[in-house]
Amino acid sequence: MLTAVHPDDVADAYDLVELAAACRRLKAWADGIEVETAAALAMHPVCHAPEAARNGFSPIRAAGQLLAARLGLAPSTGADRVAVACQLVDELPDTVVALFRGEIDYPKAAVLAVGVRALDPPDGCQDRVTGEQITADGLRRGLVAQVEAAVLPKAGARSQRQHRDAVARAVAAVAPKTAEERHQRACEDRYVQFRPDLDGMAWLHVYGPAEDVTAVKAMLDAAAEAASRATDPGDERTADQLRVDVLAQLAWASLDTGHLGGCAHGSRLGRRHGRAATVDVTVPLSTLIGIDEAPAELAGYGPVPASVARRIAAHGTWRRILTDPATGALLDYGQTRYPPPAELADHVGIRDRTCRFTTCSQPASRCQADHTTPAGQPGWSTASGNLGMLCQSCHNGKTHAGWQLTQPRPGHFAWRAPTGHTYTADPEPIGPIVQPQPPPADRDSGLDPPPF
Repeated sequence: MLTAVHPDDVADAYDLVELAAACRRLKAWADGIEVETAAALAMHPVCHAPEAARNGFSPIRAAGQLLAARLGLAPSTGADRVAVACQLVDELPDTVVALFRGEIDYPKAAVLAVGVRALDPPDGCQDRVTGEQITADGLRRGLVAQVEAAVLPKAGARSQRQHRDAVARAVAAVAPKTAEERHQRACEDRYVQFRPDLDGMAWLHVYGPAEDVTAVKAMLDAAAEAASRATDPGDERTADQLRVDVLAQLAWASLDTGHLGGCAHGSRLGRRHGRAATVDVTVPLSTLIGIDEAPAELAGYGPVPASVARRIAAHGTWRRILTDPATGALLDYGQTRYPPPAELADHVGIRDRTCRFTTCSQPASRCQADHTTPAGQPGWSTASGNLGMLCQSCHNGKTHAGWQLTQPRPGHFAWRAPTGHTYTADPEPIGPIVQPQPPPADRDSGLDPPPF
């Protein structure tokens, strides 16, 4: 029916709203099929390689990697979707039915699945009528069913935030654990997440114990207040801008000194690939010296304006990188102060920039320099044409879960999944691509055309 209807042909506002709702129901129905498909894939033998399991590469992670490559998702996102799918199919069948009917959408189904993960029943429970021992799994399923029955009927009419709050209240009402025990478990899930945004900006999300996050906020508030008093009266920065500037100042001071907080007695920062932690930016020489305004590449983020690159380069250590002007590909890397093995790792890291799995964006600084053809096999070598940056998870997929990787040309990677699907990961240009200019037209020299 939807293929036969175009919004321009609908005059009534009520019908336009219903058309949007019909699209949402259709999307939910398709999500229901995807949920059951992802759960079935996690049970397939291809995701249960014994060697992968022995090395901690779970079927959920294996299935997530297969879907991520095909659907254009980050491997971690693929694994999360498979985990939610397995939980929905196994524990929340009524929610799956509601998804197929279009009564709720996938994000709300996922919120319910994640919300009931906190339910952990105590041992030694007995049936109140028969007195028989109830297994922890059986009791958990009963608690999950109670939460599902409490929140599902109204889930479709609630906003995402209202639905999440309803799930939290229902879990708190039936969970046998105390609030303190749930808090301790939640503390184990603390994290910091970096997310790039548009216009050379980014987000930093912090999830942690309320008292610690509150302390961070109080520190930023106090530092921003002190900075506002100490600065020039003409400084027009807002309180929010000052908070961000204070946090950035703390980070830059830590990187400059190698110690947390920029103080000699602070904890020493860790190193990656034998190098101190840095902020790396790749900028064309022509941009650096002001000939043009070509964008630069900020490691772990992406393209940034030339002015940003110049500010970073003005206070950093410069490294020479030679690129092919026709393709922008990396040709050579020079750094006289590093020993040769480190220079080779730097060369590969700068060339690849991120994990070389087809949809992974982990920065090269957090990856491992992997031998594409493993040591001991015919044709292997420790050279740029046989090295590639892989994050630990994608490296495990290659080593233990049946993925095959080749490098037809240095920096160009070809993946073959255990299902037979094939994918390529080609390098992005590092330097600017220079279009060849036509030769200048000959001026009239007064001579006859050849032969003279």
